[in-house]
Amino acid sequence: MLWFGMTNWANYSISFSVKKTSGREGFAVYLYHDPGTDSHLLWNVGGWTNSRHGLIDVLGSQDHFLGAVPGSIRAGQWYKAEVQLKGSKVECYLNGSLVQIAELPQRKVYPLYCSATLDQRNTEVILKLVNPWPNQRTAKVLLANVAKVGPTVRLFVLTGDGPTAMNTFENPEAVSVRESTIQVGTPEFTLAVPSYSFVVARIPVE
Repeated sequence: MLWFGMTNWANYSISFSVKKTSGREGFAVYLYHDPGTDSHLLWNVGGWTNSRHGLIDVLGSQDHFLGAVPGSIRAGQWYKAEVQLKGSKVECYLNGSLVQIAELPQRKVYPLYCSATLDQRNTEVILKLVNPWPNQRTAKVLLANVAKVGPTVRLFVLTGDGPTAMNTFENPEAVSVRESTIQVGTPEFTLAVPSYSFVVARIPVE
């Protein structure tokens, strides 16, 4: 397993020598890793029990398969591997021969996803936020055309240990809702949004 590059790198080439010593799989190359979103490009060489080479674009916990070709590598043999990124195009070589080529998808990544609506019966703004990333985020909230806010905002936070967490009979609270309150006195305030969470804030307004 090899990690190279950062998200702000562009138009570069990486080459290295690699040898498989044993095992059913080959090796994996990870490019332009973004720790904040746990996103990267994966070139899986000799994957799927050493039957294919595949390119996978990983965004958080979601894999976007870019393509695969038949292929394997031999244990005990040295290979020269090279990966070239040219704009949105990626080219992968083994021993000087082009093995795979793919166009990287143009994606928009946001630190948070949110929506807001007004509960007219209870005169509350219902703010919903989703943080699908491994790090806590801070949301800056600005309620326009509001004269008075709060003072008590109710929070409902649905979260677990990670994006694959699920409730089971053995652990029925692995993913659960935690209720809390915060004190807010102005239409502009900040709100902490935990990693891998869905947050609903009920904000009294006038």
